[in-house]
Amino acid sequence: MKDREASDRAPRAWPRFMTARVAADYADTSPWTIRRHVRPCGRRGRSFVYALEDVERWMRGQVIAAPAVAEEGATRARPTPTEASIARIRALARSRGDEPGDGLDGLAARVGS
Repeated sequence: MKDREASDRAPRAWPRFMTARVAADYADTSPWTIRRHVRPCGRRGRSFVYALEDVERWMRGQVIAAPAVAEEGATRARPTPTEASIARIRALARSRGDEPGDGLDGLAARVGS
């Protein structure tokens, strides 16, 4: 059945850039599989476009859309607030009428009034 379907199609060159549906037809898989595993290279209207080279690399087993993996045990360091930024935050709070340590009570009083 599959051979007959393939022979019914007109022979054509595959485009360099294709939507997920065309890429799925090329790779003989579903469009959702393409969307999950291949990184889009652009857009065509509202749909993403995938490069033929990326689809072929994914078909050969190379990882195309994997997120950057941090080294084991390494965590992303958050920037610590400097004294200048803390002073700026406190000055802004004072200008709004907040007292340091006022917390949710001050917020409730402002909203309730």
